[in-house]
Amino acid sequence: MNALLAVAVVLGVLAVAFGVFAAIAFFAPWDTEVWQGGEPQHPDDCAENGWSI
Repeated sequence: MNALLAVAVVLGVLAVAFGVFAAIAFFAPWDTEVWQGGEPQHPDDCAENGWSI
């Protein structure tokens, strides 16, 4: 039973870590150089230039 508990704990920790990563990736500001690669940094600029996020 302890093995099952250990597996459940490990999977739970991984799930939480993935959830945190997904939340950061989803809510991160999309107009930063990290996401745009140094290109014009606002979604409106992207739309004017025909780029998609």
